[in-house]
Amino acid sequence: MKKLLKCIPVLLAAAAFLLFIPSNTVSVEAAGQTYYIMYRQDAQEWRYVKDSEWLDGYGIGRELYYLTLEIEDGDSIIVSGYDPESDPLELKLSASLASLTLRSTGNTLITVNSVENCYITSGTILSLTGNVTNVYIKDSSSATFYGNISYLEVGQSEDEVAPNVSNTGTVGHLAIFNIDGQQTCSVYNVDAGALTITNGKLGTSAAHYSTTASASGTAASTGAATAAAASGSTSSTTAAGSTYTVVKGDNLWKIAQRYLGNGMRYPEIKALSGISSDTIYAGQVLTLPAD
Repeated sequence: MKKLLKCIPVLLAAAAFLLFIPSNTVSVEAAGQTYYIMYRQDAQEWRYVKDSEWLDGYGIGRELYYLTLEIEDGDSIIVSGYDPESDPLELKLSASLASLTLRSTGNTLITVNSVENCYITSGTILSLTGNVTNVYIKDSSSATFYGNISYLEVGQSEDEVAPNVSNTGTVGHLAIFNIDGQQTCSVYNVDAGALTITNGKLGTSAAHYSTTASASGTAASTGAATAAAASGSTSSTTAAGSTYTVVKGDNLWKIAQRYLGNGMRYPEIKALSGISSDTIYAGQVLTLPAD
């Protein structure tokens, strides 16, 4: 019976992935470690383990101080097991995470270098410092971001209150979906500090965003070249247009946004590159459209 009780928090954490299925997940496959964080009543504090060690009866886990020393770029974190009597979870990590999942975590304050994919579900009150590529938030959760977001998706399940979201940085593309899964809002290039979403409704003035993605052109090409040089990626011209070599931290939406001026054109890259999966790998060569 004791072993069964130890399994329950981790099973709930794993369920976060099954219950939250974003509509536009496009990412580089993560190859790092996964760390599970939960509030342990037996230790009266937040603790963590690596991979599936709690399922194996690892015990109460380790103090979060050791996580700050152990975690590396490309690792993932799953947080669950909030207790009403627990203190807020506070994490300051010098790492770029492949994914961050938060399910019913209560007040949570996290600082990271960056996050590739961030999943936020019911019962989470998040303050996140660091740039994020893809954010998927749903139901009775609230989040304040201190950094830029490439893609933000807001959703709502039946009989759940919709999320509240604000951000001090920019948002490349915002998509809001209702209970029926229908997209009710799609805007681009939200100005820094202008984003306000209350109960799943966009409250930002139309003067601070665009209803269409940025058109490709000289400015976009110049920005793409600068970004490519900074990331160490390479591209070359072909008959179809050009090729691009994937680097760590890339995803199809981000590549399309950078080189084509519209992240929603990523299916064109897939078609020209002859790939069917949305998962791409560092070192993979993609073919980009000519315009």
